[in-house]
Amino acid sequence: DWVYVENGQVNNSYTGVRQNDNGWWRVEAGKVNFGYNGLAENEYGWWVIKNGKLDFDCNGLIEDEKGWFYIKDGMVDWSYTGLASNEAGWFYVKNGTIDWNYTGLYESESVWFYINSGIIDWGYSGVAENESGWWKCSGGTIDYNYTGLVDNGDEVWMISSGKADFDYNGYVSNANGTFYVEAGKVN
Repeated sequence: DWVYVENGQVNNSYTGVRQNDNGWWRVEAGKVNFGYNGLAENEYGWWVIKNGKLDFDCNGLIEDEKGWFYIKDGMVDWSYTGLASNEAGWFYVKNGTIDWNYTGLYESESVWFYINSGIIDWGYSGVAENESGWWKCSGGTIDYNYTGLVDNGDEVWMISSGKADFDYNGYVSNANGTFYVEAGKVN
């Protein structure tokens, strides 16, 4: 067993992450726990531990009993807000953790994605709002190529180049017939 020595004596009460000549290690009750896999905290942050040792090569999303976290160089990156993926899909991360409460549009690399409860909803087809207006989404992203009518659940709106066009007045035809649109809504 490897033990944690402090001031020349084994400290059986220490639990945390400490360094020796071989790296950084998860210490529990004064002993290195070589079987530990998960996150562990010290005064420098929250770290990914694999087989008891800090894994500086770990990057991306991981889950442990505390939740889902965005990892950069082995450490939880509390400053990260954006999209991240793992084998389970693409997620909206806010301040280093997946924001399961977020539903709406989010822009990343000039693409607007529809997020549903923290996950990109690749199957979403409908309307969603951002600061620039209401947009038609198809396949989880804004569909700038769409022009026509969309049922938003309460009303039928005119969409021009992906955006709700509340200035539109006139007739619009689709597979269901011809409709009069006034101020962007089927009358």
